[in-house]
Amino acid sequence: MDDLLSMNFISDSEFCLQRPQLLQDIMALKSMRRVALGPDMTVLFESSRLVWWHIQEMLRIEKGGEKQLQEEWSVYSPMLPSAQFLTLTLMIEIFDPVLRKKVLGARTGIENTLFLEGAGFRVRSEAIPIGAEVGFVQDGQRDFRQSTEGKNVGEQVQDHSVHSGEDQGDSGVVSEEELDHSSTPLRTLDKTSSVHFLRFPMDQGVRHAFAMGEPVLSCQHPSALYRSPISTPLWSALCQDLGVVPLK
Repeated sequence: MDDLLSMNFISDSEFCLQRPQLLQDIMALKSMRRVALGPDMTVLFESSRLVWWHIQEMLRIEKGGEKQLQEEWSVYSPMLPSAQFLTLTLMIEIFDPVLRKKVLGARTGIENTLFLEGAGFRVRSEAIPIGAEVGFVQDGQRDFRQSTEGKNVGEQVQDHSVHSGEDQGDSGVVSEEELDHSSTPLRTLDKTSSVHFLRFPMDQGVRHAFAMGEPVLSCQHPSALYRSPISTPLWSALCQDLGVVPLK
């Protein structure tokens, strides 16, 4: 597991100078680590670089210095993948607010219904309690402390892909650049959240089986029976996260 000292955080001034190129690199990384799961859900497999980016963005916008760095690290370090866990963000992305409310009501418990499977292994997702100190998600809407484009709290953009940053109104669907972990999923008794922070536990046997071939990601919730293969580049990257050598 990475620690705070090994993450190579840089000064705010240096980050701002490098940010245009870094943003392009991060968008490419997110594209490679993103999986479309059905017509209305997206999974982003996290990495140490993505966690680093998010924290640097928070420091850039809020100017909290060393104290904020410690606080952000304590909140978001559970999203770092390790030999024991692959970590991911699940986003339920529905534009229409009426349909979104209905779907979120039907998908309670979805955080425990994702599966990573392949020859000789099958692991179930579990929730990571993250971000409770920094924001909230409620009723399918997100309150943001910031966005990577510096927009005001609550601004939202349509779709999960890269956008120019224009406000798309009350869509309830945001780009990953807007999300960037700045919200906390809450769940009520009658509906789930649009955003979930999850992990797959990976013991030694599972890691070995995972290295033997490319796995499949699926959702087995009764209202969302979706299945999607993991691409070869992503599988190779996840093997690296786990510290195993791809054997295929």
